[in-house]
Amino acid sequence: MTNGAISLDTIFIDEGFGSLDTENDAGTLDQVLQVLQNIVGERRAVGLISHVPLVQQAVPNGFTVRKGVNGSQIEVRLH
Repeated sequence: MTNGAISLDTIFIDEGFGSLDTENDAGTLDQVLQVLQNIVGERRAVGLISHVPLVQQAVPNGFTVRKGVNGSQIEVRLH
């Protein structure tokens, strides 16, 4: 993305997806996910934090942090 002379090649989004509606690929969440996929397709990096299963499924690569009795564990997800 470009704003004036500034090039934005990486964006990091921390949640907020749970409040967006979804409706047969026509809801706000679906539109947001499509825009994010388009941005990544333009060789830009997008980082997301989300507990919403639909968002987690839409992101091809990532990791999940799980709380355990002996501390947190990271599970890598690669598609």
